[in-house]
Parts: sequence; structure tokens; C-alpha cells
Amino acid sequence: MVKAGRRCTSSSSSTSSDSEEEPTTSTPNAKNETAMLTAARYGITEMMTAILGKFPVAVNDVDADKKNIVLIAVETRQLEPYNILLSNYIPYNVP
Repeated sequence: MVKAGRRCTSSSSSTSSDSEEEPTTSTPNAKNETAMLTAARYGITEMMTAILGKFPVAVNDVDADKKNIVLIAVETRQLEPYNILLSNYIPYNVP
């Protein structure tokens, strides 16, 4: 008897898990992206300010492609994260 969703193959003793591959995901978090990078990518400014309040060094996070949070925010056309970073983290001695 064949259950729904399964095919009856040969009667060999090998299991079907040997031939199946794990599904791959194309989400940004598949690259072990930090929470700060994810917040910048999706424009979640509340999360960005909370993370930067507790961990100011998170402003230096980069992803697997060596893109920082400013580049990710601009690349994904998220204006608010860029403005938060620009207003809070611009050096004072810039001419």
C-alpha cells in the first residue's frame, strides 16, 4: 500500500534519506547574518536602536560578502536605517 506523498520504489534495504538532499534556503540569514544586519536589511529601526544602545560595536558588523550595515541599508533602499546611522554615528571632526 502506498501512502499519500510517497512513491513505492524498489524493495532494497537502502533508506530514502540517503538519496534526499537537504533543501537550500535563499534567505539572507542562511549566511549567518547578525541581528543588526537583518534589521538594517528590512528597515527595522527600533531593533537597530536597541542593539546599538546595548552593543555599540555592532555598527561594525559585516556579512559574508563583506557588506556593512550602511551598504546593506542603501542596497535594499531602506532610508530610515541609513538616516539613523548618519545622524547618530557621524564623526564630529568631519570637515
